Amino acid sequence: GKIVVWTRVYVAPEGFEHEAPYISAIVEFENKKRMSAQVVDCDENDLKEGQEVVAVIRRIGKAAPDELIQYGVKVKPV
Repeated sequence: GKIVVWTRVYVAPEGFEHEAPYISAIVEFENKKRMSAQVVDCDENDLKEGQEVVAVIRRIGKAAPDELIQYGVKVKPV
């Protein structure tokens, strides 16, 4: 996909406070579908609109030793 627009999130929603600040983007895929996703493995100085990204599976939450680890889709620059 490609980044349509991105921003840095400083105040995260409940449950994601440990990840702030982070970069969030709206990504448009080849099928013209759009989704909001966290951008990982990048420096915000290197990000630009139209930049190509790929979807990756990453951990999305903290888990206690007796809990399941949650995973979700994030994107990273190519």
